[in-house]
Amino acid sequence: MANLRRMIYLKIARKLSRRSSGPVPSIISDGTKLRGNIASNGTIQIDGKIEGDINCDELIIGVKGNVVGTVVANNLFL
Repeated sequence: MANLRRMIYLKIARKLSRRSSGPVPSIISDGTKLRGNIASNGTIQIDGKIEGDINCDELIIGVKGNVVGTVVANNLFL
């Protein structure tokens, strides 16, 4: 199941990178916990836990993703 999930994430990353000339998404993996604010001009994918504010162009929060804080994003996918 983990391999399938990783493959799906990589396909999403490739599609997003083709849509824009920017880099692939920054990914916070399942099992990762971060404290602090995150700011990005690109795409962020959260599968772990973030304790802090997120400001980005596009945010993808996975099934196990958890954000405790304020989110400011032009596009949000849950």
